[in-house]
Parts: sequence; structure tokens; C-alpha cells
Amino acid sequence: MSKERTQTIKSAENGDPAAQFNVGMMYYYGSGLELNADKGVEWMRKAASKGNFDAKFFLKAISIKH
Repeated sequence: MSKERTQTIKSAENGDPAAQFNVGMMYYYGSGLELNADKGVEWMRKAASKGNFDAKFFLKAISIKH
């Protein structure tokens, strides 16, 4: 795993909403982390709960899609 990816995950675990959004995207699309849409949505919800607009938008978009 790259140093940048490791740092992003660490920041997400420490509560950074932008990092949480990025980790969510990585899981949701399997980009750099194993494909796991449920985990991706879980991270997106954490980011959205802290006001991250991109996460809120993404969650709304996938709820309309399904």
C-alpha cells in the first residue's frame, strides 16, 4: 500500500471528513482498496455526518440510482 494511501486511511480513522470521503470512494469503486461498496458507504456516512458536501451528494446520488 502506498504511503499516501496509508496516510489517507489514518486521517480518515482520526475523523478527517475529506479523508473519510476519499476512503469511501476507494472502497466503493475498488480503487486502491478491495472493492467493498458497503464499507464505502459506511465511510461516506461518516464524512457526511461531519458536513462533507461531496459525501452527502454521493449518498443522495446512489440512493436515487437504487
